[in-house]
Amino acid sequence: MTKSNKTMMILSAIGIIFMVDNHCNEPLGFLTSLFPYNSFFMPMFVFISGYFFKPERTKNLLWYIFDKSKKLLKPYYLHNVILGGTLTFLASFIGISWIGDFSFYNLVYVAFSWGTIFDITSASWFIIMLFCVVIFYAFINSIYGKYTFTKDSVFLVLLIIIGAISVYLSMRGYSKDIRYILALKVAFYIQFYHLGVWFKRYLDFITTRPLLVCGVSIGLSIVVHLFYTNNQLVFNSTAFMQSFTCQFVLLPFITSVIGILFFLALSQFLTPLLGDNLLINEISNNTLTILTTHLIFFNVINLFFFFFYNFGFFQDFNVDLFQKSAWYSYNANPVYKWFYLMAGIFGPLLLKRSYIGKLLKI
Repeated sequence: MTKSNKTMMILSAIGIIFMVDNHCNEPLGFLTSLFPYNSFFMPMFVFISGYFFKPERTKNLLWYIFDKSKKLLKPYYLHNVILGGTLTFLASFIGISWIGDFSFYNLVYVAFSWGTIFDITSASWFIIMLFCVVIFYAFINSIYGKYTFTKDSVFLVLLIIIGAISVYLSMRGYSKDIRYILALKVAFYIQFYHLGVWFKRYLDFITTRPLLVCGVSIGLSIVVHLFYTNNQLVFNSTAFMQSFTCQFVLLPFITSVIGILFFLALSQFLTPLLGDNLLINEISNNTLTILTTHLIFFNVINLFFFFFYNFGFFQDFNVDLFQKSAWYSYNANPVYKWFYLMAGIFGPLLLKRSYIGKLLKI
């Protein structure tokens, strides 16, 4: 494995840890005052995917679509239908009414719009978006690749403009219409996919200057924070494209680039130390499993609190929220957040190695 690939593996592991940390109310909260998680980390995953794009593989577009369907759509439906559906059904027997069912509407229409078939596996919306971004990008490359159009900086500028239009339309209410939501997500995220392709072609050399990149990124972040609050910088759930609040529609792209560059440079620093680390590689190689199943293990923790709640303990545990949402986490004590973080990262890794995980090939 090349040094660049090791750096990207570390960046991927950092990203998935940040995602889980964000979902359990940030017990780690690493540098979030400078780089709020939701201002960059989902675009960072798409950037990493773009970095590994291989244009030569799109010459046979049908085979490429089949291959990506096997790598992305298959685990999406395995995780959702088998794990998400089964757990949602079983949870109903103890009074839990998490969203989701096996209707055609959910399995097809919701899957290819919001991407949230079942509440317990709803974080997997990202997979459908990434699949559509990858296929659309491959289609463009198969048409214009011989003209190097998809490798051109002009194309990057065009995609940035399209991404800004997506943000604008989302804030104008189009994201509330299920007919437009997937198109808005693809329009927003494809700029980061191409950024990964473009970066590898033109700017990969800057990773040899990580100290400089870190310094510039911190400086830019400080400047951005002089003009905008954290609430304006974050876009919390692009599954629904309804959390953009700042009228400056280029701001999500700017904050994403700043965050990506900083943590890319940090990963470069860590490559000699962690490039061959087994745990980092395990986390990086199983990002999709962690992404789609970490809420399951959050709720293993919740079930523990719920069980003892019925015996008079943890009386401030919000049973109503737990029964209505798989996203609830009990944070009466800051230590509890670490339980969720550890469960959300290591639970999926254990599942992967379990009999169930091997049976489902997740």
